[in-house]
Amino acid sequence: MHFGVYGEAEGKFNCPRHVAIDQDDNILVSDSGNSRVQVFDKTGQFLERIGEKGNSNGQFNCPAGIAIDSEGHIAVADLKNLNVQIFDWDGVFVKKLGDAETKNASGFGKPTGIAVTGNGNVVVADRGHHCVQVF
Repeated sequence: MHFGVYGEAEGKFNCPRHVAIDQDDNILVSDSGNSRVQVFDKTGQFLERIGEKGNSNGQFNCPAGIAIDSEGHIAVADLKNLNVQIFDWDGVFVKKLGDAETKNASGFGKPTGIAVTGNGNVVVADRGHHCVQVF
């Protein structure tokens, strides 16, 4: 099975980067070129989108890594906004990790891969700082 083709419309992709599977077997895809995360059911049918292009909370500039915790929170690493955003299962912005404007010690250089541990820690591979950060 495969699904999706190149494009901007819902269910289409422009540079899909990473995938995650939730507890209901839905498939979440970070669609970097379209600055969004798309959610599909296990048969590949489009369900919803999370985010849009921009630099504010709930917006992406190049979403990459994506992970889901045991409570259904969705963590998305953004390569160009230099942050990780956390959303609830309904796609509502909850909080942000890292800050592109201050570039402080806890900020990111280029967050790419992401995972969530069993106890809820967010682990981020930061290729810009050549390290792994744990929150």
